[in-house]
Amino acid sequence: MRLIIACRKSDLARIQAYMVGNALKAKDSDIEIEYQFRSSLGDENQDDPLWKMPSQGVFTKDFRNDLVQGHMDMIVHSWKDLPTKNDGATILAATLPRGISIHLET
Repeated sequence: MRLIIACRKSDLARIQAYMVGNALKAKDSDIEIEYQFRSSLGDENQDDPLWKMPSQGVFTKDFRNDLVQGHMDMIVHSWKDLPTKNDGATILAATLPRGISIHLET
């Protein structure tokens, strides 16, 4: 089986996509994964502050449209970038366990 995983090309997004890919390969070592890293509207528009951009989807909408059109099999996003209302065309399929927290004494 071959999967295409897409995400933003920020360092955090890439790390998260690799974590998802590794989790999938741990369940089925025969899975082949291709990663697609690219910018979103929110990444490309460095001139306007976020409050001037559309209210939702500046980091997810273009990825969602490509997913619905079948250009990739899944997208990895941070929870902070996801819209709060489901659009009905896509689903939230999974979430990885939270990472280890480090507490510093002050």
